[in-house]
Amino acid sequence: MLKRELSKFEGYATLIGIMVGAGIFVAIGEAGKDTGPATFLAYLILGPVTLLTALPYIVFGSTPLGNVAGGAYIHISRTFRRYLPGFITMWLTWLTYIGVLSVLSLSVGNYLKTFVPALNPKFVATACLLFFYIINFIGVKNYGRLQNA
Repeated sequence: MLKRELSKFEGYATLIGIMVGAGIFVAIGEAGKDTGPATFLAYLILGPVTLLTALPYIVFGSTPLGNVAGGAYIHISRTFRRYLPGFITMWLTWLTYIGVLSVLSLSVGNYLKTFVPALNPKFVATACLLFFYIINFIGVKNYGRLQNA
C-alpha cells in the first residue's frame, strides 16, 4: 500500500522548485539564447495555454482524491474507465521528473563552471543526482526536510 510521507507543504515546495528552477531559470535562458528578444512573445502566446493545462491539476487537487496516495492514477483511471491511461500518465510523469532533474543538475554544473573553469558540468550533474538519490533512498521524509530547507 502506498504511504503518503510528504506533507502538502513539502509537495508544493517540490513542484514550485521544479517550476521555478527548470521553467524559469533554465528554460528562459535557453529560449533567450535561441530566440533572443522574441522569447517574450513566445511566453505571451503560450502562457494562456500553460494555464489551461494547469487547470485540470488545480481541479484534481481540490477533490478528495487529491489527498490520497496514488490519487492521480485513480482519478485518471476512473475518468477513462480503464487502467491504461492512468498507467501511461503516471509513467510519463516520472519520466518528466527525471528529465527535469537532469536539466537542473546539468544547469548547476554549468553554473559552477563559471567560477571553476576546470570543472566538468557532467561530473557535477552526476554528483547532484547521486546525492538526491541517496537522500531519497534513506527516506523520502529526509528529502522533504531538505526541500523545505
